[in-house]
Amino acid sequence: MAQCIVHIGLHKTATTWLQRHLFPLVTSHRVVPRDVIQDALIRQHAFTFDPERARRGLQLRPGESVLLSEEHLSGDVFSGGFRGSLGRELARRIRATLPEAEIVVFFRRQPDIIASTYSQYVGIGGSHGLSRFLFHPGLEWYVPAFDFDHFDYRKWIECYAAEFGRERLHLFLYEDFAADNRAFVASFTERLGLTFGGTPSYGARERPRLGAVEQGILRFSNRFRRDAVPYKQYFFPLPYARAIGGKLSRYSRKIFPRAPGRMPASVRAYIEARYAESNAWVMRTTGLDLARLGYPCAPVRG
Repeated sequence: MAQCIVHIGLHKTATTWLQRHLFPLVTSHRVVPRDVIQDALIRQHAFTFDPERARRGLQLRPGESVLLSEEHLSGDVFSGGFRGSLGRELARRIRATLPEAEIVVFFRRQPDIIASTYSQYVGIGGSHGLSRFLFHPGLEWYVPAFDFDHFDYRKWIECYAAEFGRERLHLFLYEDFAADNRAFVASFTERLGLTFGGTPSYGARERPRLGAVEQGILRFSNRFRRDAVPYKQYFFPLPYARAIGGKLSRYSRKIFPRAPGRMPASVRAYIEARYAESNAWVMRTTGLDLARLGYPCAPVRG
């Protein structure tokens, strides 16, 4: 029986590892290239989106099982998915284009996923410190910037359950993958009915988090380079700023331990309080034992 699996991320949940080391080995489904997914489902304008055009772009064939994996199907993490509008719109596009799809979503502890997101923000050109990256009162509705709601997992579950039904929503936890990726891959592929040939590179690690010293170097050099990151401080273009900053940050790894930047206690407390009720709802609704894995959770009420 033909099957369509759509993996939407979220960002910073081993998506790159899956795309590079597991999905290319899949033999039971045709893996659709990411650029094809982006052209078919993401780049079309909201006012003119055409599901039939999207199906043609994906080159779907009758009776064929396909696998789509693209984390930008959950929106852009650095813009907060434009206050959720992009994530919801893309869910509707997937539903209109692939109404029988099985949806795969990965979650991760919010303090960790936010720290990893900030590290990537600095790595691709951001300049603000963590607090300013996270908190920007008064700018939310017109400046594309981080949005805490993007990592409110209840919202994703409710959105996709409404479009596809809870029975076709498959939820996984990054922490299970990180603890034992061999065991995770075995369980993951069995649950989704995937078969693959060859052996994934279980020891490969993608995009390790920047150390505190690296972040400081790059935040300074990023002020002298234009980038796709819209929310940043920019002075003026300096030739080779990107190359110089990258070289200095790599050199710093040889001198300083790659300890990740420390999240201020007040910020961590805010994050834990922000998601505690939502995570408790996820536990009650899905049976996922988030508390066991250190997710911030309010006491589960009977």
